Amino acid sequence: MILDPECLLSNHEASIETVAKIIGEDFETLFQSSLRLADGEVPSFSGTREVTIETLSTRDVLSIRRETTIEIEGGSGFTETKTIIEKIQRQTVR
Repeated sequence: MILDPECLLSNHEASIETVAKIIGEDFETLFQSSLRLADGEVPSFSGTREVTIETLSTRDVLSIRRETTIEIEGGSGFTETKTIIEKIQRQTVR
């Protein structure tokens, strides 16, 4: 599945806003600082998500694995790749 670049950008801006609140800085100041690091270009985002569902012979879900890869490209050849792996596994309660 291909992820929406606008949604990824929105999440990136939200994370900058959260950091600004934590460190007591103005969002716009922090955002402009991040743009200076990328030579004034707003980064471009792309990403994919792969979901794997493992089932038992009874068709009960045993586990769900979700792997998200996000690629960020900015100015001056800056690139960053983030991979997030989430796994939910069913366990028997005794």
